[in-house]
Amino acid sequence: MRLQTRWRTASVLLMSVLLAANTAAATAQVPLDDDDDDDDDNAVVWINDVAVDEDAGFAEFTVFKYGRTKSGASIDVVTVDGTATAGSDYVETTATIDLPRRRFATRTFTVPIVDDAVYEDDETFVAVLTDPVGVSIEQEAGVATIADADALVVTIDGPNSGALGLPSQFEAVVNAERPSGDLAYEWTVFLEGNPTATGTEAAFQFTPDAAGTHIVQAVVGGDQGQNPAVFIEFTVLGDIASSVFVNDIIWLADEGITLGCNPPDNDEFCPDRTVTRGQMAAFLVRFLDLTAIDPTIEFTDTTGSIFEQDILKLATAGITRGCNADGTLFCPNNGVTRGQMAAFLVRAFGLTDNGGGDLFDDDNDSVFENDIDKLATAEITRGCNPPDNTKFCPNKTVTRGQMAAFLNRAASLLD
Repeated sequence: MRLQTRWRTASVLLMSVLLAANTAAATAQVPLDDDDDDDDDNAVVWINDVAVDEDAGFAEFTVFKYGRTKSGASIDVVTVDGTATAGSDYVETTATIDLPRRRFATRTFTVPIVDDAVYEDDETFVAVLTDPVGVSIEQEAGVATIADADALVVTIDGPNSGALGLPSQFEAVVNAERPSGDLAYEWTVFLEGNPTATGTEAAFQFTPDAAGTHIVQAVVGGDQGQNPAVFIEFTVLGDIASSVFVNDIIWLADEGITLGCNPPDNDEFCPDRTVTRGQMAAFLVRFLDLTAIDPTIEFTDTTGSIFEQDILKLATAGITRGCNADGTLFCPNNGVTRGQMAAFLVRAFGLTDNGGGDLFDDDNDSVFENDIDKLATAEITRGCNPPDNTKFCPNKTVTRGQMAAFLNRAASLLD
């Protein structure tokens, strides 16, 4: 009965949705509501427009939610014919999407596309939001355009992470078989529903003045009309611009190796904070994409740690041997020393060349001297006293910024 009700609701909405889609740019807008109140009544959802080639296999809509919600919030999505017909052009699809409690979230709604041998003009169908629970609907429908092979297809080339006050470059990339004629570009950056920057060229430079998750959106138009909006998420870290490791940290975030240091917002990195052994395990597991766990391996002090699974994966890969002589402890909350980090990375990458040894003046009494020399020979470390860099400081703890630099330099070993 619920789906039948949704279909009746969706059919009533269809005519107004299609009229709007044909007379205005189809743009997924972040709601202009920057109220920071936690009141559940402020939570809204909306859905974007998409454009796909007929041979793409599927159309993937994004359902956005802004505003905190209680447990059990959800929204239903149904497909409705436009000029495209279910069965011959796409597969009729319905779904109930559960929404998390956090303030900003996205979920996908995927619709299979039918690739036939018949030449057709561009066709459309609609994904309609209905039956909201715990949220209100800001934009109730997204239009999917199924395009010809020579249709205008746009992607955004640019970073997913940046630093407060530092410029980042984005480019709207158009498919090679695009329509002839001049193209017009319209860029908009949103933060919590507010447009904060705009641009009108193919290349767009954005210098953020606030931390947080931004939406960078591009709309490209040509002789055959305007392309639906495309977007990427761009997280600005508010505490890294002055760090000497800023570029390493941006790389780390772009690679998905760090999730930030202040959940759930995660708009800070804490570059000068000491890395714990547990955090180090998480960094290395994401960096090396480790998945295997040996069930016979056990540390007695990691139960209940949020990093327990990462620690076991690291041990299974032979990268850690624990923190005590018999290997029963891991010490997840202890800081990682630079000497220990050298050993971890040497084992992770199987480094063997020590460059002749004795490369630093202050590690002769360290059990990690050979690992330190191997790390330096691989150019993953440069020392701790620039510009001379005659010392390594093996007993000093590693900061999160230094960890980013170590991993960024080591990334070349994975190529």
